[in-house]
Order: sequence, then structure tokens, then C-alpha cells
Amino acid sequence: VNEVETEVKAIVPIMRSEFNFLRYPFFDISHKTSTRKKLEIRETITTEEGTFENFWKVSRNVDSNFPASFARRIHTEVVERTINELRKPIPQLVKLGSLRDICQKLNILISGKNTKNIRNALIATKAALIETRGTFRTKENNGAKKFFEGAFSLYDGVFFTGEKLPDGSKADAVYVLLNAMYVQNYNNGFTVPMDYRYLQSLNG
Repeated sequence: VNEVETEVKAIVPIMRSEFNFLRYPFFDISHKTSTRKKLEIRETITTEEGTFENFWKVSRNVDSNFPASFARRIHTEVVERTINELRKPIPQLVKLGSLRDICQKLNILISGKNTKNIRNALIATKAALIETRGTFRTKENNGAKKFFEGAFSLYDGVFFTGEKLPDGSKADAVYVLLNAMYVQNYNNGFTVPMDYRYLQSLNG
């Protein structure tokens, strides 16, 4: 029985993904790379307390592409997998490995073109700005939930080998500095279990 259970887990591992990014889109999954300027959702919600307009907008930096399907692959297959392997509380600064390591984790050829694409995709994710009103919920340490209103980025920083990290040391690999709210939500269990094989099928 144990051998069978181990085999099933290897085939269909369960990952935990942050709640908000499964409710509202961040990546343009229709393209491997994307030059779209923004992704915007407006919803009118009526409750007993009245009528409200919810707002979710992702816009790119003029100097980078919009985070697309390849950036999403990196986030789910590398960043989220790495987070899932860490013990809680996870830190904001997460080590992903070298660009060659990331190619291997994505099961793609180790080449100059692919490592360049990885760099560009990580930068595009970092440069994209999320503006939200009534859509992005946070979970506090005491379990209380509330909505965040304002603007933020999914990654507060991306650091490549040899670059200076926030503590002043030199990066020995690729690191991402996750947004504090994203980390808080993950550490407080504001996540959704996902079938990793299903996520891979979405990443195409």
C-alpha cells in the first residue's frame, strides 16, 4: 500500500497556490510573450450593504513585456514549487537556483535563448503593477480577512547571480523577493490546493 501511495503522489503532487491569483488573472496565458498594455476587470456587486464596483487591473511597465504564459510557467513550476518545498513561515526572499537550474525545472533546453527568455519573463512579472479595489483579500495572523485597496507588484525584486541582494551580499543564484502580502497570505494558509499535473496542462 505504501508503495502505491508513493507512486500516486509522485504522479499527481498537490501544490498550494495563493488564493487571490486563482480568482483574478495576472498573466496573459494566451501568448508565450505579450505586448498588451493592461488587463482590467470591473465588476458591480450588490449586497445588503449596497452596490459596489470591484476593480482589478494589471498593467505593464513601458520598458518590459506583459507577463505572459511563459512567465506563468516560471511562477507555477519554479517559484510556487520552491515555496511549497519550504517550511512555513516562508521568507520573502526565495532562492530559485541558477538559470540552468530553472531550465531543468521547466524541462526545456539549456541555451542562451532560453536563459534570456527566463530573465525577461521574471523581469516582466516584477515590473507588472496590480491595482485593486474590493478584489484582493488578505488574511491576518489572527485569521481576520480584509480587502487591500491600492497598488502593488507580485515580486518586489528579482536578483540574478552576482547582483546585490537586499542584505548587501552577492546573489549566488537567481532570487525573487515576493510581495509581503503574498507571503503573509501563504503563511496564514490563505491558499488553495491544486493538482500540479493540472497546472502543467494549463501552462501548455
